[in-house]
Amino acid sequence: LLDYDAKMMMPHMAIPDILLAPTTNVTDGATAITPLLDTSAADNITSSSDGGVSPFKLAIDQSYGFFDNMDEKEWTYRQQMAREEESSKGGRREDQQPAFYIHTFHPFFSCPHLRKVGNRYLCDVHKIPSIVQKDRQPAPSDPTTQGIRRMRGPEDRCLVYTFGHADQFPTENGIQQIIGPSICDIHVFDPNPTRLQRSYFRERNFRNHEWGLVASSQTNNGNGGGGGSGGIKTDSQGRTYKTLRKTMQELGHLGKVIDVLTLNCRGCEWEMIPDLLELGSNVVQLVVKTHELAFPPLRTYDFFTELYQNGYVLLHKEIENEMGGIQPDIKGAYWTFLKLDKSFLGLEQSSPARL
Repeated sequence: LLDYDAKMMMPHMAIPDILLAPTTNVTDGATAITPLLDTSAADNITSSSDGGVSPFKLAIDQSYGFFDNMDEKEWTYRQQMAREEESSKGGRREDQQPAFYIHTFHPFFSCPHLRKVGNRYLCDVHKIPSIVQKDRQPAPSDPTTQGIRRMRGPEDRCLVYTFGHADQFPTENGIQQIIGPSICDIHVFDPNPTRLQRSYFRERNFRNHEWGLVASSQTNNGNGGGGGSGGIKTDSQGRTYKTLRKTMQELGHLGKVIDVLTLNCRGCEWEMIPDLLELGSNVVQLVVKTHELAFPPLRTYDFFTELYQNGYVLLHKEIENEMGGIQPDIKGAYWTFLKLDKSFLGLEQSSPARL
């Protein structure tokens, strides 16, 4: 595997010029999910000593409270670096060369504590308990001085969703090793029957669900038909797939924050962006495995463009590579994104009413 660490190297990212074009929110035709925002930093580290504007307000606002100890100078510097990386954009490529993932789409945001958790890279995992605690607190403060946070209910916990696990959980176990087994509710999804005993999941506080993920556009209640209805689809082998909205609805998670969402659905990733964007700011970190390049090839660019336009900054990429012959055989790549407000990238600022 070839690792590209945003802290160590930040080469120019080849992204098309349409990145700066305005976008519209996309839903599956149902009532839009409306996550809540806490307008208080809810911690003394975010308030100034004289009762004025918090020195960390800009970072709090643009990260929804994920970074609440970066002053404006440091945050603006990170913002400038990210925008400079985007200032040189390559044109779209029509080819599907084996080294496509090597030469395009490089990390452009530096996470202070990016680390390998199990077998995937995540940002500041050790902060999850304190972030959850702060997000639970009420919002009596003035948002013009203290900043905007995500908001969780008083009983809400950290949520981790993993789609496509094949009975392997190194990252999920790694999260628990860092912050403890009782902080996060970890939900794992795979349409193939597990070979593991129920006790395996119970001992680790995992919740196993034997269904996969399908884009809403591929069900009859979306725009693509696809042999499904009501957010559920069954394939020719009898395996069940549900949309992200249907999954969250059944689990009682609509409107709740997902701290880490891992997507490895063997090709469905190219169609999942509208469903992800419907969640607004409520997906904190997104880990996606892309497999073979989308067809047509420009769809691959559209995938990264849509994420960028909606404030997902790229922290890390890891290429799945099998060396052989003259050129490497690229099987796919893993990407780690962090959701920030679009204003961080100089795009249209997100509306709190839509987040």
